[in-house]
Formats: sequence, C-alpha cells, structure tokens
Amino acid sequence: MYKLCIAINHNIFTYFITNQLFLLKKLTVALFSSGNSKLSVSTVV
Repeated sequence: MYKLCIAINHNIFTYFITNQLFLLKKLTVALFSSGNSKLSVSTVV
C-alpha cells in the first residue's frame, strides 16, 4: 500500500513537471511569434 502511494505521488509529480515544461514551451512559442526572438532563445536555453 505504501509503495503504491509513492508510485502515485511520483506520477503526479512527473505529470506536474511535464505540464510546466509544456506551458513554458507554449510561452516561448508565443514570444517567438511576437517577434522577440532574443528573449525566446534565452527562454529555450
């Protein structure tokens, strides 16, 4: 039961991190589309 709980927490944490990266990528694309390419490059790096 305890192992299962840890596994579920790990999955939620991984999902949260992936979701944040996805949002960051969307933000970068939005900045790039607006023409501010220098800021976009620094965001990617």
